Amino acid sequence: MVEIETLEDESKKVQSDDWTQLMGDDLVMKIVSRGRPSNSKDPAPVQPNDAVMVDFVGRLAENQTETDGPIIQEAKGWFVVIGEGDVLPALEMAIRFMDSGSTAVVWSNAKYAFSAGTR
Repeated sequence: MVEIETLEDESKKVQSDDWTQLMGDDLVMKIVSRGRPSNSKDPAPVQPNDAVMVDFVGRLAENQTETDGPIIQEAKGWFVVIGEGDVLPALEMAIRFMDSGSTAVVWSNAKYAFSAGTR
C-alpha cells in the first residue's frame, strides 16, 4: 500500500469505500480526499515527462484492509518526473489518476510495488 498524502483539509474528505482498478486487482486506488477538481484551470491529467511534487508513505500490507503495516519508505516534497522511474510503478500510475492536492490510498501486489527505481 502506498499513501499519497498531499492535502490536510478535512472538509474535502470523500466518503467512499470504492476502489478503482488501475491494473485489475493487482493495482487499485481509493481517493480519500479530493484536491482541485479536474475541471479547474490546471492542465488535465498528468502525462509522461510532467513533474509533480508528492508526499507519500509506503507500507507493507497483505491486503487492502491493512493500513498499519510497517513503513518501508516515506517522503515529503518529493519531486517526481512521470515516466522516469523515480518512484515505484504503483505510485507513478496512481499519480496519473489524481487531481492536484488529492490524497489516495493505493494497494498493489509485488508486481507493481517493487522495482529497481532510480532513487
